[in-house]
Amino acid sequence: MNHAFVITKKLISQDLIERELESVVKNRWGNCVSLNKDHDNLVITIPGFESKFYLQVWLKSRRTIEMRKGSGDISSWLQTYVQCSLAKSLDGKCGDEGVNEKWVGDPDSFRSFSQWWKHIYKNLSEFTIDDIYSKVTKDFPRGVLG
Repeated sequence: MNHAFVITKKLISQDLIERELESVVKNRWGNCVSLNKDHDNLVITIPGFESKFYLQVWLKSRRTIEMRKGSGDISSWLQTYVQCSLAKSLDGKCGDEGVNEKWVGDPDSFRSFSQWWKHIYKNLSEFTIDDIYSKVTKDFPRGVLG
């Protein structure tokens, strides 16, 4: 598992993180997905879709949020979008384990799964990207992936 961070100048609490996450999910996906708590995990559920997407998000310090990135393309996209959105709403920067640089989170860059997909797989041919993308997304309800 890989860890990602949001570093902010503001003092934050676990309650604030959870409120911000609820706001991010509601503003981006409306009623297409739901955010629930399952033990220490936040769970994004897509109605009509079997898989659940777990976000492990916690307060590392009074100015740092840490999250564990899951595996799989859609889970990685969801978490990248959430990380960038939290950084933007808390006036912070994004970071990642093993990377010294910090960067400004821009959720609009990865608002749709398609944008994220094409960025991550930009070195593949367009035919390959479109073919694989259609297979990965075929079972998802409209409105979820952007």
